[in-house]
Amino acid sequence: MQYIFLSLIFGIAIGYYGKITINQKLIDRIININLFVLLFLMGFKLGANERLLKSLNFIGFKAIVLCIFSILGSIVLLKGVEEKLYEQNDNDSSSIRDD
Repeated sequence: MQYIFLSLIFGIAIGYYGKITINQKLIDRIININLFVLLFLMGFKLGANERLLKSLNFIGFKAIVLCIFSILGSIVLLKGVEEKLYEQNDNDSSSIRDD
């Protein structure tokens, strides 16, 4: 796990302080290819696990419930933050006088 964070920090440092110019489209293509390879290998590993495949119906139901409640929680939290920000903006704008 520490190698992941070190790699990320090292990449950020090189990108920020380094004088290396890299084509952004090339980086995007490399990231997408690696992402597809990662997803393929994860699917391959999951498909090879017979115990997991037998319990897929139950796991799928739990995943859907978790997904729905995560989305609903995010919406509720976002609405609360949004209302708080608009409330602060209204208070700030009311202190401005029109002379």
